Amino acid sequence: MIDTRSRHDETREALYDPRYMPRDLRDAHNHLDRTVDKLFAPRRKLTTEAERLALLLERYQDIETAGTLSGPVRRTRKRAAT
Repeated sequence: MIDTRSRHDETREALYDPRYMPRDLRDAHNHLDRTVDKLFAPRRKLTTEAERLALLLERYQDIETAGTLSGPVRRTRKRAAT
């Protein structure tokens, strides 16, 4: 998406005006949205940007609460050599 955006000389404000957004940039954003949906909500159909943002913020909060990207660390005891 960054590569697509860099092909245009307009300001970000102009690029992201829904009335004038270049087709290739809109397609890149739609592709990214579908990818995020598959990764974070494979069983839910997200239909709005607000739903997608709420889900991502919820996941971010889960990460912050867990303290790591992979969740709590499970420690196992080493077996003593016999």
